Amino acid sequence: HIGINNSLPSVGLTVGNGTVDNVSDEDDAYIAGNLEVDGTIYGSISGTSDLPGTASETFTVDTDNGGSEPADGAGYVIEGGSGVDVNFLYDATNDRMTLNYPLAITGGLSASGDASIGGGLSVSGAVDLSSTLDVSGDVVIGSTGSNSVTINGTNVSISNNLNIDSNTLYIDASNDRVGIGTNTPSLRLSVAEGDMGIDRDRKAIMDMDDGSDSYWTYDTTDNSVKLVMDSKLVVRIRQK
Repeated sequence: HIGINNSLPSVGLTVGNGTVDNVSDEDDAYIAGNLEVDGTIYGSISGTSDLPGTASETFTVDTDNGGSEPADGAGYVIEGGSGVDVNFLYDATNDRMTLNYPLAITGGLSASGDASIGGGLSVSGAVDLSSTLDVSGDVVIGSTGSNSVTINGTNVSISNNLNIDSNTLYIDASNDRVGIGTNTPSLRLSVAEGDMGIDRDRKAIMDMDDGSDSYWTYDTTDNSVKLVMDSKLVVRIRQK
């Protein structure tokens, strides 16, 4: 054993005095203070809990592949005790980083490029996207009834079925039908389990596609229901 500033070296190389916890034989080295390296460290860095640096430095994984981009599969691996690893790796085929576990973000999320999420994403802060968000799984927005969703875009496009509040409003995209109270509308508009109402002084318009003015209306002057076709009164129903 060799000791530097240590008269009782316990491993192959002991620098300084401190408590040796994880190394034990002549092939190991223990340094009580800090280690500064200007060159490259080769090998496996395992079992560490902290990789400190300074405010102006970053931790870099150098794959040394000589190309303009990282090597396929380069990145970080957190090994699990049961053989299940967490991988944050570079996908050279699609030019992106991949994460095989759900991601929880407690602050804001800002993405200037495309974001593709195949698993779960939990964000408790703001999400700011200047490009496309592509999610292949389920999306849950809000955790309580007091949460709200605001869409400021001028156009909202939903290409598939839409179900609002358990069939309160249902859009059947396959058959171009709308259901109120049902998720199986049989007509262009199907209303189930409830009545339809029209406010006072309003009309139920029937478009005849010929420029005519045809509608059902409630006349508040005499409390009657009128059917007007081609601007002519054809039926008036009034209580005696």
